[in-house]
Amino acid sequence: MRAFLELLCLDLQIKLKRALAFRRNFWLRSSIALFHSFIFSTFQLLLYAGVHGYPGWSPEQMLLFQATLILWTGSVDLLFGGLAELIDVEVVYGNFDRFFLWPRSTLVSLLSRGTNIYALGTVLAGLVGSVALLLRLGPGLSVAGLLLCALFFVSGVWFYAALLVVYSGLTLFLVKMARLREVLERIVFFGSFPSDAYFGPGKSAVLTVLPIALWAYWPTQALLGRARLLACESLALAAVCSIAAVAFWRRQECAYTSAGG
Repeated sequence: MRAFLELLCLDLQIKLKRALAFRRNFWLRSSIALFHSFIFSTFQLLLYAGVHGYPGWSPEQMLLFQATLILWTGSVDLLFGGLAELIDVEVVYGNFDRFFLWPRSTLVSLLSRGTNIYALGTVLAGLVGSVALLLRLGPGLSVAGLLLCALFFVSGVWFYAALLVVYSGLTLFLVKMARLREVLERIVFFGSFPSDAYFGPGKSAVLTVLPIALWAYWPTQALLGRARLLACESLALAAVCSIAAVAFWRRQECAYTSAGG
């Protein structure tokens, strides 16, 4: 973990210095990424108003959910936003072999090189929006709520990384993964709604079977003091998925055949 964090920070530092060499381009691309996030949040709020709200969610609470979602999407984009494209290019052009020559494991080297520095503005916007809305909602926030929110948030990021590991492992075998990337994007889309918007098997699926509720739903519920014991099941399943993803990657890594890079 320490090696991963060191390499991740190094990659962010290098890309930030490179991006600031062209400041106008950096601010423009960061603004476009932020604008894209706000467009989707606006769509969510319009949908919320069109269906006359979701059960148990006031307009202010829904705004907090959107701010948390912006913070989460910005964070995963900052950390892993370029990973899918990186593994696609490396495998297609036969350059993945060099990952085996680096001192760290191939998975650590791969995950630490997928950063996207242009998502920094989205992270800051989500953070500011979350703090502002928490202050607006009143002094009901507790230390336990903050700790639970951090736990759910980090677990959600880890689960998303596990999905990317599975994607990368499949890329080693199938090479062209355009359709699978669309599947990953659809999973993220379904995680962009409060779980209370789903009913029956759909709600059970997003809470337990595929714990995408960790991305924004459970962190927001923790901030509002409404976390339930069911969240523990989501945490456990995310941990199991992460272990399974690493095992799958190792299997694919052993079966990898060089493309002659």
